[in-house]
Amino acid sequence: MSPLAKRLAARRRIGTGDYIAVGDDTTTATPASSNSSSPSLSDALGSDTVKTAAGIALVYHGYKRTGSLLWALFYGAAGKYIPLVAVPVAVAQGFGKTKKCTVE
Repeated sequence: MSPLAKRLAARRRIGTGDYIAVGDDTTTATPASSNSSSPSLSDALGSDTVKTAAGIALVYHGYKRTGSLLWALFYGAAGKYIPLVAVPVAVAQGFGKTKKCTVE
């Protein structure tokens, strides 16, 4: 076996496209970096897909809550740009429930 073939056989491809050595006579194993594993929760919540879904859900909530298209768009913008604040507020308000009138 040629030296190049030995070096290639001593490496193993991991999910991120990086290579790590898998110990044999000529190489030593190196640990994969911990930041190249799965994305964190904050990465997932900050993704464009989650922000768009929050925006769409909050447009629905804003319209059902107020009956106004303008407020629905305001809620949707809040869901798109600050979902970590807007979504819990919408849940606390009772998602999709109409606003209770307090005028006597």
